[in-house]
Amino acid sequence: MAFKVLLFLALFFPVFTSVLAQDSVNNVFMPGGAVIMAVKAKDGIVMVCDSRLAYRSKQNNQLLAYQDGVPKIFPLKKFAIGITGDFSDGTSLVKKIVTDFDKSNPTYRTPEECLYKFGLFTKEKYPAYFKNLTSSVLICAGYAPEQMVAILANNRTYSINQDAWASNVFMEIDSLHLLNLPKDMGSKQAANAASDALEGYIKAFHKENEMGSLFSVLKINSDGSWHWTKNDFTGNDYMTECEAAKAVFDKKIKLYFTSDANKKIMQEANKAIRKRCN
Repeated sequence: MAFKVLLFLALFFPVFTSVLAQDSVNNVFMPGGAVIMAVKAKDGIVMVCDSRLAYRSKQNNQLLAYQDGVPKIFPLKKFAIGITGDFSDGTSLVKKIVTDFDKSNPTYRTPEECLYKFGLFTKEKYPAYFKNLTSSVLICAGYAPEQMVAILANNRTYSINQDAWASNVFMEIDSLHLLNLPKDMGSKQAANAASDALEGYIKAFHKENEMGSLFSVLKINSDGSWHWTKNDFTGNDYMTECEAAKAVFDKKIKLYFTSDANKKIMQEANKAIRKRCN
């Protein structure tokens, strides 16, 4: 696989820590988590993801709550990108980060170049989010002009040339033989197989409280156009922690808490975020 290395230099880490301390409105929990897969089919590329967002404590990584119906695949002017890992830098949510990247009109020819440019963009504009890319996996897919899928993992970008699919949980799905791709499959078959495999992973590793719920499916066509074939949750997300905190308070976002104690923690955090945002 071809790859490019993003420079996650240790000398920048004090700067990242300072950014988090000074600019974050949310220092209590981190929203994130996802299972995503991209599959090359005979009539297009499908990207499949779950829609459950987990809220974990920044202090001990304990699961505090979760939310359903969250988009994790974001179509760009060219290609589409799927996000796993952290969904916030403490102030801006991933929707704003991806939107700002797309609005910056970056130049790239392939999905791998797109991910590389996204890494450089976040390093400059969102350094706190960039810091956490080291533990995230991103997937980008589209036609350039042939079907192409790329991933960003372990600080590197890779083009997936030989395999018909890619996932942030590739090793687990592959080792457990959870994915069965029919020969000469169409996009609908590919989407069903991908959804079954991701659901199988969630059950096998007991991740039901942090991943799952309804799956979204985005189909990318050979002419670069795209459409949602299942569960378009666009519009269910917010740009900033401030907007999301207000939406929770106004009951536009429903959170499912893992305990009464964690409910209290989340409610106090919401109150503190809204106070800092005023």
